[in-house]
Amino acid sequence: MSFASGVGAASATVGYGLNRADWSYIPGGVISGTALIRPDFPELLVFPYLWQQVEYVLGGGSSHFMFIALAAQQLTSGK
Repeated sequence: MSFASGVGAASATVGYGLNRADWSYIPGGVISGTALIRPDFPELLVFPYLWQQVEYVLGGGSSHFMFIALAAQQLTSGK
């Protein structure tokens, strides 16, 4: 699953942002990802009111996604 909305075959199509009441997404928005629920059960629900799982983030999430995309591009280019 892609944590960037609208990117990839299975992306986050519901996000916790200014648009959460209409069950839509912001294209290119990056969600924080899977939350660990005690006792360490990974969970990623499609529900727009879960701020810990599908909230749009600016700092770490988007920069990590760009770094991973650039690393994948470099690995596949053979340089």
